[in-house]
Amino acid sequence: MALIAVRYPTAGSSANSEAQPFYVNSPYGIVFAHVHPSPFLTNFKNGNLINAPDLKRFLDEDVHRHINTDSDSELLLNVFAASLQNTGKVRVNAEDIFKSLEEVYEKVEGAYACVAMLAGFGIIGFRDPYGIRPILLGKNDKNDYMIASESVVLECLGYKNPYNLKPGT
Repeated sequence: MALIAVRYPTAGSSANSEAQPFYVNSPYGIVFAHVHPSPFLTNFKNGNLINAPDLKRFLDEDVHRHINTDSDSELLLNVFAASLQNTGKVRVNAEDIFKSLEEVYEKVEGAYACVAMLAGFGIIGFRDPYGIRPILLGKNDKNDYMIASESVVLECLGYKNPYNLKPGT
């Protein structure tokens, strides 16, 4: 498994501290990044969270998660991580992840398409409830999967029949 991201900032700054992917070790070890369309497609940018100040306050005051940057990606990661932590389990399952994503969809307002890698579980991809940002899943002949923001990336690497993830999934 691998997670590779190219930082194309639209929120926060271009400081090295905001380079993706982001990582939290609690709970479960989560590596996280926005799926970025090509910077040449100026109509599309990475996630933009319109309620970022409210999320930062929630994370600080309610769930006591320290935020290190001004990045919307770090906020999204920590909202997801806080929800997963509420399961209280040593290891999560698919049902726990879907339930946590429902909480993300309720709390986070804006446009995003994300990929996360959870230690001991696997890789997941999801997008905002309105499907504003693109995210696709491809499969190759070896039954390997890849998530990307553009079908050309998948096709160039031999991943066929790219599937557009549905909004809110």
